[in-house]
Amino acid sequence: MPLFHIPCDPYPNQPTKIAHTLRYEITNGAQKPLFSGHTLGEFLLSTARMHDVQGWQKDWSGALPADCVDPDWIQFYESSRKHIPFYITTHALFAQAMLETVVSTWWGRLDLSTCVPWEGTVRFGNVRTLLGVTVDGQITNGKGKAILRAFRDTSFECQNRKIAMKKDQQTTVAIVTNN
Repeated sequence: MPLFHIPCDPYPNQPTKIAHTLRYEITNGAQKPLFSGHTLGEFLLSTARMHDVQGWQKDWSGALPADCVDPDWIQFYESSRKHIPFYITTHALFAQAMLETVVSTWWGRLDLSTCVPWEGTVRFGNVRTLLGVTVDGQITNGKGKAILRAFRDTSFECQNRKIAMKKDQQTTVAIVTNN
């Protein structure tokens, strides 16, 4: 629940970490892999929020074998082997999971590049957050920078420091990941 529906704490607690680690063992059919409803999308989004790069790669690589997406990665399906077209929820979960590998506010702070599973360069722009800033940036092999623009007066944590900004103010933050 705290990884997908409501963040209960500013950081994942021990039961949440255990449930995340055991997600394939405690979810019916997941080890086959077969997923009911949008479970795989929930796994993927939750894994991004846990900042678990290897878990994210495992979840993502399970989409084709589980038959949750067509071979061209155009249509996502509601459930494994249930080819119900235009299932928007699963599309949205995969898209949100991709976004949250780079920019996330799930834990009440601005997390940047905490779960990037790709090598090379990742660019992102005009990501409007609940914290009152839009974020633009680039990360290359775990290092980069982000430009934050406040669209209202705001204060938040980012990269282990407190940032306070006035409306229309801009600041740049360095990004260094441990991925």
